[in-house]
Amino acid sequence: MIHPMIIGYSAFALYYIYLIWVTVLVCRADEYNAKQRILQCLAIWLLPFIAVLICHLMLRMNRAPIKPANTSFVDQSANGDMS
Repeated sequence: MIHPMIIGYSAFALYYIYLIWVTVLVCRADEYNAKQRILQCLAIWLLPFIAVLICHLMLRMNRAPIKPANTSFVDQSANGDMS
Protein backbone atom coordinates (compact mmCIF):
# COMPACT_ATOMS: atom_id res chain seq x y z
CA MET A 1 0.00 0.00 0.00
CA ILE A 2 1.27 3.45 -0.91
CA HIS A 3 1.83 5.71 2.04
CA PRO A 4 -0.50 8.78 2.00
CA MET A 5 2.43 11.15 2.53
CA ILE A 6 4.08 9.90 -0.67
CA ILE A 7 0.89 10.69 -2.60
CA GLY A 8 0.73 14.11 -0.98
CA TYR A 9 4.35 14.93 -1.73
CA SER A 10 3.94 13.72 -5.30
CA ALA A 11 0.86 15.90 -5.83
CA PHE A 12 2.68 18.86 -4.28
CA ALA A 13 5.70 18.31 -6.56
CA LEU A 14 3.50 18.01 -9.67
CA TYR A 15 1.70 21.22 -8.73
CA TYR A 16 4.99 23.13 -8.43
CA ILE A 17 6.29 21.68 -11.68
CA TYR A 18 3.07 22.92 -13.33
CA LEU A 19 3.55 26.36 -11.72
CA ILE A 20 7.08 26.61 -13.09
CA TRP A 21 6.02 25.40 -16.54
CA VAL A 22 3.20 27.96 -16.87
CA THR A 23 5.46 30.71 -15.51
CA VAL A 24 8.02 29.94 -18.22
CA LEU A 25 5.28 29.92 -20.87
CA VAL A 26 4.01 33.32 -19.71
CA CYS A 27 7.52 34.82 -19.55
CA ARG A 28 8.26 33.66 -23.10
CA ALA A 29 4.92 34.80 -24.56
CA ASP A 30 5.24 37.50 -27.19
CA GLU A 31 1.55 38.38 -26.84
CA TYR A 32 2.03 40.21 -23.53
CA ASN A 33 4.01 43.29 -22.59
CA ALA A 34 6.33 43.33 -19.56
CA LYS A 35 3.68 44.62 -17.15
CA GLN A 36 1.20 41.91 -18.15
CA ARG A 37 3.86 39.23 -17.77
CA ILE A 38 4.75 40.42 -14.27
CA LEU A 39 1.12 40.59 -13.18
CA GLN A 40 0.37 37.14 -14.53
CA CYS A 41 3.44 35.64 -12.88
CA LEU A 42 2.41 37.21 -9.58
CA ALA A 43 -1.09 35.82 -9.97
CA ILE A 44 0.32 32.37 -10.74
CA TRP A 45 2.45 32.27 -7.60
CA LEU A 46 0.23 34.17 -5.15
CA LEU A 47 -3.19 32.74 -5.94
CA PRO A 48 -4.27 29.13 -5.64
CA PHE A 49 -4.43 26.60 -8.48
CA ILE A 50 -7.24 28.39 -10.33
CA ALA A 51 -4.99 31.36 -11.28
CA VAL A 52 -2.45 29.02 -12.87
CA LEU A 53 -5.17 27.32 -14.86
CA ILE A 54 -6.68 30.65 -16.01
CA CYS A 55 -3.30 32.06 -17.12
CA HIS A 56 -2.48 28.86 -18.97
CA LEU A 57 -5.85 28.78 -20.75
CA MET A 58 -5.65 32.48 -21.67
CA LEU A 59 -2.20 31.95 -23.14
CA ARG A 60 -3.37 28.96 -25.19
CA MET A 61 -6.42 30.87 -26.49
CA ASN A 62 -4.32 33.85 -27.63
CA ARG A 63 -1.79 31.80 -29.58
CA ALA A 64 -2.18 31.54 -33.32
CA PRO A 65 -2.94 28.06 -34.63
CA ILE A 66 -0.03 26.13 -36.09
CA LYS A 67 -0.01 26.25 -39.87
CA PRO A 68 0.16 22.91 -41.66
CA ALA A 69 3.40 22.08 -43.41
CA ASN A 70 3.78 22.88 -47.10
CA THR A 71 3.53 19.58 -48.93
CA SER A 72 3.60 20.89 -52.50
CA PHE A 73 6.83 19.48 -53.86
CA VAL A 74 8.61 20.27 -57.10
CA ASP A 75 7.86 17.77 -59.83
CA GLN A 76 10.85 15.89 -61.14
CA SER A 77 11.34 14.22 -64.47
CA ALA A 78 12.25 10.55 -64.83
CA ASN A 79 16.00 11.29 -64.93
CA GLY A 80 15.90 13.27 -61.64
CA ASP A 81 16.27 16.85 -62.86
CA MET A 82 13.66 19.51 -62.07
CA SER A 83 12.98 20.67 -65.60
